[in-house]
Amino acid sequence: MVERIVESLEISEKILLEFFVTFSRFEYALKESGFVRADKKGDAQPDWDKFISLVSREEYTALMSILNRELYITDSPPKKQIVRNGKLQWSDLPKSGIKNVGSLLNAVRRVRNNLFHGGKFSTDYNCESRNQRLVTDALTILKEVINLPSVNSIRAVFNLGQYA
Repeated sequence: MVERIVESLEISEKILLEFFVTFSRFEYALKESGFVRADKKGDAQPDWDKFISLVSREEYTALMSILNRELYITDSPPKKQIVRNGKLQWSDLPKSGIKNVGSLLNAVRRVRNNLFHGGKFSTDYNCESRNQRLVTDALTILKEVINLPSVNSIRAVFNLGQYA
């Protein structure tokens, strides 16, 4: 059963597992490095906005490897699942919306959310190779960002420097 469900995503199991483990470890490293906020119930959440603010101040030369890379996710950003008139639908992001590292990281989060919260199992949107390309790009972005000079403390935790 699980094999058929994973197969329906049309994403290599290896890439899928690597993305989930990398994303999970990335959020853990954010929280352990002080990029944490409490939600309404007091639960710890990674503070992506604070992290994006830090990374956005990075020297342009350090960001060039990410921003100048030809990525599918830039030209065809992940859609957002919404409810309109009581029905699930997909909302497009404007293509001009992905111009900086912050919008790339938000796209990575949307890829994760679509997978984790089940949006990618929708039969009216699941598109062969699109899922694979989005997940691969999201993984590439996370790997590039974790190596930026401004994220040394986060990288140390990400690279198994601390354990829960």
